[in-house]
Amino acid sequence: MVECLGIFSIYDTRLKSGQKGKDCKISLAEFNRNRRNIVRKYLAATPQERAKLLKNIDKRAKSILFNEVGKKFKGKENDYIDLFHSNKERPKCLSDEHRFQQLADLLFEKPEPKKYFPDSLLLSVIRKDPRLSHLYDNKDKLIAAVSEIYKNPPQLRTKFGDPSFRSKYPTERPSVKTLDNLTLMRLYLLNRALKRDKFKKDLGEIIFRDLNDKKTEHGGRVIYEKGKLVLDRVPAACVLSNHSYIPPSTLLIGAIMRFHAHAISNNHSKYVGPSEPDILSLGSSTGVVFTACGEGKVNIDLYFIDKKTKKPVVVDLGVHTIPFRKKLRS
Repeated sequence: MVECLGIFSIYDTRLKSGQKGKDCKISLAEFNRNRRNIVRKYLAATPQERAKLLKNIDKRAKSILFNEVGKKFKGKENDYIDLFHSNKERPKCLSDEHRFQQLADLLFEKPEPKKYFPDSLLLSVIRKDPRLSHLYDNKDKLIAAVSEIYKNPPQLRTKFGDPSFRSKYPTERPSVKTLDNLTLMRLYLLNRALKRDKFKKDLGEIIFRDLNDKKTEHGGRVIYEKGKLVLDRVPAACVLSNHSYIPPSTLLIGAIMRFHAHAISNNHSKYVGPSEPDILSLGSSTGVVFTACGEGKVNIDLYFIDKKTKKPVVVDLGVHTIPFRKKLRS
């Protein structure tokens, strides 16, 4: 018997009648008919209730559920974590409806806290380095410096959790001339880092760790240290699923970018690049996705929200040779 389904009124009758097993599983059709109510109840449920629900929902419906939840984050997923993933016991007097209202208040009514400014930090890094500063102030030279970022073959996403997102997915190789100087500088630093053995070794280790963790994706922050980009692994603030990385609220302190890995299998190329929840939860920061695309191959995508158009931009740096250990047998 799946007790957690009792939090959804549309399934109460079925449960009381004693139906079990597959008959009690939420089908894709049932999910789509009651999507709004299920998402609302899912957000208001306890972590234990959510975990039980996810074990008893159609795989395709689960993917859409995560996309819907991601839309609610709107760059403020850490408020969600603080309220609904806290280890502190919540007062029993708070009903599901009340807790959902609290979440809605956090997500849609409070102004976004301006605690971290990755762009400001990157500008500071640039101004402290005469070579970077000179490059940044001359866009033609900066464009020339990143001209080789598209030399590696691209790997485009072919699978989408929510099929409707396929038509909305941004072009993955925009002209570098259309990108702003800060984005070009990030691409320049990232491309330079990919030529260093230490950076590639660290990236390979992140892919390996993600491959062998079935509970969550792995990620962290990209920092600039002693003239080099460094991948600083940061544990997830909470475990939602192996299809998501939910970082702590302090992730962007000292960071010029954020990153996470897509490595559920040795070759996860069908789901290469940022997902819809990845883009929706990005906020004003810039992200990088590293996707395992076969033995020793990793695709790299930089993504951000264009400040003028407010639309997502994905820059596919192509598939790179990044040695990583294979997934261990379970």
